Amino acid sequence: MGRSSVFAICACILWGGLAEGAQLTTRQARACVAWDRELARMLERSELFGLNTAELRDGIRVEAFKLRERCARDISMASLNRYVMLTKLLYDDEADEVESFSKNQVHGD
Repeated sequence: MGRSSVFAICACILWGGLAEGAQLTTRQARACVAWDRELARMLERSELFGLNTAELRDGIRVEAFKLRERCARDISMASLNRYVMLTKLLYDDEADEVESFSKNQVHGD
């Protein structure tokens, strides 16, 4: 998933949070579910291809569980922002690994 994809997802979710009243809660609730699914998909891919360390994946799973519980009780922009942060953390770590691997391949290490 590229940076532009992450940005597009962020923009859609944040734009959806601009509505007022009950519609805001409904859109935020949907956003929590969407972010949770995306995070689960990224974690599954990370595990399948060994893209991130097991410790990082475990830590993110724990945080995602807490967020799921929080979203069920009280949906807020802070919860959505936390999903964004966790997704970005996974993506940035993955990008660092790929960059490191690419440099090693170029230098013949």
